[in-house]
Amino acid sequence: MKQKKLLKNLFILFLTILISIPHNTVYASSLTTSKFDVATDTAYKLELDYQQLNPIFSANDNTNSVTSSITLPTVCMNQSTVIWYSDNEAIISSNGKVTRPTGSDTIVTLTAILINNNQTRVKQFYVLVKGTQIIVPNLTGISDNYVVTENEKVYLSGMIYATSKLTNVTVQLFKNNNKVISETKVNPQATSFNLNSISFDPNYLNLTKGTYQIKIFVASENYFDTSTPLKVCTLTVTKDKKDLLDDERDILSIIFSNNDKSSSVISNIILPVLGKYGCTITWQSSHPSIINSQGIVTRPLYDTKVKLTATLSFFGISVKKTFNLEVLGTYVKNTITIKQSENVINNKNTISLNWNSNLRGHDLKSVRQTTIQIFTYGTNDLRFEMTADTTLTSCTTRLDPGVYTVRITYNSSSYKTLASGETTIIMK
Repeated sequence: MKQKKLLKNLFILFLTILISIPHNTVYASSLTTSKFDVATDTAYKLELDYQQLNPIFSANDNTNSVTSSITLPTVCMNQSTVIWYSDNEAIISSNGKVTRPTGSDTIVTLTAILINNNQTRVKQFYVLVKGTQIIVPNLTGISDNYVVTENEKVYLSGMIYATSKLTNVTVQLFKNNNKVISETKVNPQATSFNLNSISFDPNYLNLTKGTYQIKIFVASENYFDTSTPLKVCTLTVTKDKKDLLDDERDILSIIFSNNDKSSSVISNIILPVLGKYGCTITWQSSHPSIINSQGIVTRPLYDTKVKLTATLSFFGISVKKTFNLEVLGTYVKNTITIKQSENVINNKNTISLNWNSNLRGHDLKSVRQTTIQIFTYGTNDLRFEMTADTTLTSCTTRLDPGVYTVRITYNSSSYKTLASGETTIIMK
């Protein structure tokens, strides 16, 4: 290794000295016929070969854009011998073979040494080798979940598309994400591949009831990452698919907004449409005008109970699950009376409000939150809002001159409205 490095350094030193030596260029026009013989004049022939020497590029390539191998002449027209050297053999070898770099373009220096009857000239060329663009292949129609019984074969679904030829498709089956149980490798040599040609037989592989991972690795002529799977799917093996559907039913739940729960719904809810194992879920409501099948909530005037029924289906099997909810109405029998005091002296932009409600006894003790909201009159433009976890009866704030709507509500710990009131105020 040290000897090879020493030889390389000596060669670089040789080139440096050779390039630094001045050369007397001889042109045909400067010589008379009586002073030299064209056939034998070495300097003249060397100069002609030096001027005419160039790398020969493939079609559509040039010095500023190299994508294919280059022809590097080794003998010139006037019998000068040429020795080539590259400062980056990994990209352009000394015989002109080009290996495009991954990613960025790269400049390579090619050095030609012309030799004729012990006389030498050195010529250098700077060429730009274009990098290969990394384009990730596209996977479409591939399922996230496959479910089979222990005696049922599973076929993958979907297509792989690439912008260049696919050189490798590897599909591995894992247990607990660490042990490869089965591996299939394909070399498509085409720009697309149908995954339906790959299958797993749980019976042949002795797969027991449980969950497995399917990892799909892809490589193409312009995508080389074979260490990271482009897709990871789940394979569930079961004795009876009905058992999985029962599991889906057991874990199915409704997702509530904010502080809502089944006994006090005031906002939209999320109704799942796809189960963990890939089953489809459809919903029916006993009161579609209050909660529809997409989970949109329209609050009624009075509190109303709504029953939602979920139907879970896959592989021709269906089960149902019901949920009982209560949507809180907008009507509030208790009221809050709001009074506006006179503008605070010396500050006409400040207003003081006080109020009282007709709540009594247990209802009054149930108040856990006070919300004060002030809107520009006739709009939903909120100009002031304050929430306190106690029973307030007054507040002071600053407002610009104008007309406003004041809304005050008392809420319980379950955010049910116990009392509310509205009034209009004028700031001069």
